Amino acid sequence: MKKRMVCWTLLAAFLLLAGCSVHPEEPKETLDPLLAQELNVSSEMAEKLASGIQTVDQWAEGEQAKLHVRQTFGNCQELYVLYDVTFAEGIDPEGENVYMEGARFTDEKWIRAESHQSIKREGQTVTYLTYLARTYGAWEDRPYTFEVGPLRQSSSGTDPASWAVLAEAVQVSWTPKNTGEVWKGTILSQEGEDLGLVTLSPFGMYYLLSSSRQPSYDALEATVKLTNQEGEDIPIYSFGGSHSKGTRGGEAVLLSVRGDYLFPEVMDLSQVKSLSIDGHTVTFDR
Repeated sequence: MKKRMVCWTLLAAFLLLAGCSVHPEEPKETLDPLLAQELNVSSEMAEKLASGIQTVDQWAEGEQAKLHVRQTFGNCQELYVLYDVTFAEGIDPEGENVYMEGARFTDEKWIRAESHQSIKREGQTVTYLTYLARTYGAWEDRPYTFEVGPLRQSSSGTDPASWAVLAEAVQVSWTPKNTGEVWKGTILSQEGEDLGLVTLSPFGMYYLLSSSRQPSYDALEATVKLTNQEGEDIPIYSFGGSHSKGTRGGEAVLLSVRGDYLFPEVMDLSQVKSLSIDGHTVTFDR
């Protein structure tokens, strides 16, 4: 009996040193079917991007609205946030002149892009999808406060802050754990001069260009070409940008140009062959 106990002790010590655990490996996160539908994500793509899925399942309740953040999908710099807001009886969230002020991280100032849309309604519950992108670096390892609302009804006044509040803003907090593939690129001139930077992910693209001789931002936007391995253009959707104007050598130029793009559906980056902006090649450091 003593010899058998020694064997079991040695086995336990070996397992401990080998890093073994009696707990099974945690299963991969499963993408919410509604998210998959809205972003046109196949089951194969969802599995490939599983590290970008985080089931948040956080609730908060105000006097006129209850918030449930269901899931996020993204990477270390971008998030799609899927959430439900249930409004009190008597409030029509889709009534005439009624609008939701959107959603935001209240404690993150470096947000370069955001978009909001309602995608489903059942009774008093509306399901929304919000996209948020961080300007610099990755999400910090800390809780972020996500605020939705308020819900307002517009009046003759031009200042939204003066419009009636039908439902106050509601907040929940969580720490983003999303990871995933993000390509960093450099915009290079034909002479090899560094003209700006690009961030490319399965969800969208962002660039900063120091200057352009295009006559307008729209003209510059028309030069942005993303192609796949077959040499075909990949559809992109521009939803934000900025620039200033100046002169160089007596010629009008666009300065400090920023462009934000989303893809109509989540993309496999292995299909990307090339990207050019304003006739300049983008070189990626993968």
